[in-house]
This record gives sequence, structure tokens and C-alpha cells, in this order.
Amino acid sequence: MSRLLFWIIVMIFPLAIIESVSNTNISLDVFSTLFPTHVVAENIPRWGLRRVQSVFEHPILFGVTCGAILALVHLVVCERASPVQRWGATGVVLVTAALSLSSGPITALMVQILILFWDRVFKAYPKRWRVLWILLLAMYGMISLVSNQSVPEFLMTHFTFDAASANYRTLIWHFGSGSALNHPLFGVGFNRWDRPEWMPNSIDMFWLYHAVLFGIPAGLLMILAFLMMVIPVAFKRGLEPRLVQYRTAYLAVMSGYFLVGWTVHFWNATYVLFLFFLGSGSWLLDTGNQHRKTSRDGPGAIPNRRPSGRLSSRPYATESGGLL
Repeated sequence: MSRLLFWIIVMIFPLAIIESVSNTNISLDVFSTLFPTHVVAENIPRWGLRRVQSVFEHPILFGVTCGAILALVHLVVCERASPVQRWGATGVVLVTAALSLSSGPITALMVQILILFWDRVFKAYPKRWRVLWILLLAMYGMISLVSNQSVPEFLMTHFTFDAASANYRTLIWHFGSGSALNHPLFGVGFNRWDRPEWMPNSIDMFWLYHAVLFGIPAGLLMILAFLMMVIPVAFKRGLEPRLVQYRTAYLAVMSGYFLVGWTVHFWNATYVLFLFFLGSGSWLLDTGNQHRKTSRDGPGAIPNRRPSGRLSSRPYATESGGLL
């Protein structure tokens, strides 16, 4: 599946470059001759380039979807490739997603790259992920102490292309969370959520959206669904080195999704792909158990038995790597 998604990006890549420099969306132009398509999004060029929309509703969704597989390409698709092939393939994904010229998707890309970099540099240190968490918590505390903004507001205002967009997301957080507190159990449904008259209806925060529309329990349950999949995978023991590498890629992808979800809303195909990715890590929770049964004598082997007929209790070596 990771390979299939990569080849889709490879096909999109040249069309995205053409759209970026020529302001012509070839993808929608071609498909519109045969099927109903999305409306071409009007957006202000950045750095002299058009923000690529491709076949998606908005450039942000294009960037989120294309960039989601960066870690999978680097660690899974190219696990046996040469360094040139691996970095070349990773670069294709990076450039394609970055052509969205949106701070949210690019932040998700940077998160994946930093996780890959950290894992590569400190590969020999088994507690590297604990150290990373300590550094992140220390950074969070430092920003809280020295800034007059909350940490989410600080990140949104300092890591964005457009100050107006950052200010709007700050307003979404203030008024959206206020609306959720005003309608805590069932939200506002599809009625108007509590905001000033001049403020648009859009809620560009996936993790806040459900709490505003359907109530705080719905928002918490969505986050809980995410954590109930990601955390068990992160703490899973007994994985062989190859599966540890797969797990690192999966957790890097989900870390990117989690962060970008505070600045972007996922809908339609992007939402479906996010849920697919979320569930796609569940096989890791069972694979390690099967590996422990067969690792001593090879694939498909029957565990050795003691003379008494009981299964041997000899311990197996385990790998505790993972982001947590």
C-alpha cells in the first residue's frame, strides 16, 4: 500500500510542478471533461508560485495528503534501496507536498523529517525517544514561561506563511473553544456556532471541529480513538528490527497528522485517508506475538517442548524502540 501511494505521488509530481509555475491545473482540466470536479480554488501566489491544488478541494489538503507518506517512503518503500534512491524518492514526496506552500502541511513534513533524523543519528541509544520527549516538554515549558501567548498561539503565529492566516486560526481557537464550552454535551450540530458576525464559518482545526459541532465528548472521543491506536503501537514490545523500522515510520506519519490537525480540518478524501492510516498500524499489535513464536526455529516452526510436554518458557529477546 505504501508503494502504491508513492507511485500516485510520482504521477502527481510533474503535474504539480507545471501547476505551480504556469498557474494551470492540468489535473482538474482533464478530469472535468469526463466527470464533475472540484472548483478551482482561488489563492494568492506565494514566493511567485501558485499554491498547488491538484485534484483536491484546497492546496492545504493537497499538501497534507501528499506529505503524509514521507516517512513511509523513506523507511518502508525504500528500506532496501540505495541511499541515492531512498533520498531521491523521499525528495519527490517532500517537493510535491511543499508545493502546496501551506505552513500546516510543511510543518507535518518537518516533523517527520526531524523524527527520521533523530532516529538515524541516535540509533545506537535505546532511550533516544525518552530523551526526545524530555526535550519537547522542556521546550513547551520554556515557551509557556517566556511568551505572552499560549504555546499553540506561539507556534501558529511564528511558523506560518501568512500572519493574517495565523491570526484567524487564533480566533478560531478562542471562539471555537468558547462555543464548545457554551454547548458542551451535544454542540451546535449544523447550526451556527458562536462567533462574531464577520467571522467565516470555517473551523480549520480538526481536533476542535468535533467538539464544536457535536459536543465536548465527541471531540474527546476522536482524540481518544487516535491515542488508543498510536500509544499501544508505540509501546509494543517484541518486534524484530525490520518491524521497529516500520513502526517508526507509522508513528512519524501519525505525529505529523496530529500536529497539522490543530491548523487544518480533514474532510472528504483527506479524512478517509487519515482514518485509513490510523487503522493501518493495528497489524503491528499482533505481528510481534507471531514473531516471538517462530523466531527461534524459523518461519512456521513449532515451539520447542520440554520433556514434560510443556512449552518452553525460555525468554525471548525484545526490542523496545518506538517514539514513546
